[in-house]
Amino acid sequence: MDARLELDFFVIVILAWVTYKLNKDADERDANLTLCRSIYIVLTASVLNVLLIACEGRIPGLAMTLLYTVYYCVLLVMGFYWFIYSGLFTKNKKMFNKENRVTFLVVLALEVIFALLSPWVHILYTADPETGFIVTGLLGKVMFYAPYAFILFASVQFTIALIFDPETRTEISYETIAVLIGLPMLTIILTLIFENFNALPASIAISIMFIYFDFHVGHVSTDGLTGLNNKKQYLHYITSAMQDAKGALKLYLVICDLDYFKEINDNFGHAEGDKALIEVAGILKKVCSDTGGSFLARYGGDEFVVVFKARFVEDVVDFKDKMEQAIADRNKEPGVRYKLSMSIGYAKYEYGQTLETLTEHADEMLYYEKEDHHQKIEEKRNNI
Repeated sequence: MDARLELDFFVIVILAWVTYKLNKDADERDANLTLCRSIYIVLTASVLNVLLIACEGRIPGLAMTLLYTVYYCVLLVMGFYWFIYSGLFTKNKKMFNKENRVTFLVVLALEVIFALLSPWVHILYTADPETGFIVTGLLGKVMFYAPYAFILFASVQFTIALIFDPETRTEISYETIAVLIGLPMLTIILTLIFENFNALPASIAISIMFIYFDFHVGHVSTDGLTGLNNKKQYLHYITSAMQDAKGALKLYLVICDLDYFKEINDNFGHAEGDKALIEVAGILKKVCSDTGGSFLARYGGDEFVVVFKARFVEDVVDFKDKMEQAIADRNKEPGVRYKLSMSIGYAKYEYGQTLETLTEHADEMLYYEKEDHHQKIEEKRNNI
C-alpha cells in the first residue's frame, strides 16, 4: 500500500474515534465547537487525499483538476480553522477584533477564488493531459503553502501563550505543548525539503489527539466548575496516602464547608452561586499554595477537602487561620454583593483507621464549628 494512503487511513481512524468521544461529551464552548469543526475538515481533507491518490492517472484531466481544487480549498479552510482554534485556545482577544476578522476572511476568500478558477484558467495548477497527474505552476507552488501559513501563525500563537501566559503552562502537559508548537513546524520544514511530502492533516490530527487527552480524558479527574481535583481523584489520592502514612509526616484530613451557600443561590441566583464556589476555590488554592504540602479537591456541592501531610497539628491550624483570614479580607473588599463564611473541621489519620472513620472525625469537628458560625451570624443579624 502507498505510504501516503497509510498515513491518511491513520488520520481517519484517529479522528473518527476522537469525534465519537467529543460528541458524547456534548461540550458546546466556542473552543470545543471550533475543535470539532477542525476535526471534520481534517477528516474531509484526508478522504479527499485518498481519492486523489486513487484517481491519479485514471480519470480525465479536468475531473482530476476539479478534485484537486476541492482538496486544496479544504486544506485552506483546515489551516484557517486551526488558526482560529489557536486564538480561542490561547484566549487571544486581539485576534478577534472586527478589523482582523475581516482581513483573515478576505485573505481566505481570495485564495479560494484563485483555486476555484484554476481548472479553467490554470492560474495555480492543471492536470497533465497525457498522465492525468497534477502539474503545479510557480504561483501554484507559492499558493500551495498558504494553508501552512495559517498553521505557522497558529504555532506562533501557541508559543507566545506558552511564554507569557502562566495559565496555559499549567493547563496542558509539556508533551502537548511540544506537539502543538513543534509538529506543524516540522511538517512545514519537511514539505519544503521533499516536494511530494504532505503530512499537514496528519500533524493536525496528532495535535488534536493530544489536546483531547489533555482536556477531555484529563477532565475525568477534574471538577468541571472550579478546575480543582474532583471527588474521584480525592478518593484515589487519600486511599494511597493512607497506605503510605508511616513516616514522620502525619496525615490530616481537612473538610471546608461554605456557610449559608443556599442563601446565595436563593437571593442571587445559581449563576452567582457558581461564581462564589469558583472564588472560594481560588482562595483555597492560594492558601494551600502558600502553606504547602496539601492536596485540594472539591468533594461536592459547597464542600471542599484538603489532605495535609504535616509534622505538627499546628501546621493544620495555621492553614485554618490563614483560610479564615483570606475569607475575611475578601469580605472587606469594596463592591462585594454578599459576605462569605466557611466552617473548617479536621482530623488526624491514625494508622489502620478506615477512611469512613477519619471522615466522621473531621465531620464532627466541622459540625460544631458550623453550629458556632451560624449562632454568631444569627446574633449579628438580630442585633442589626
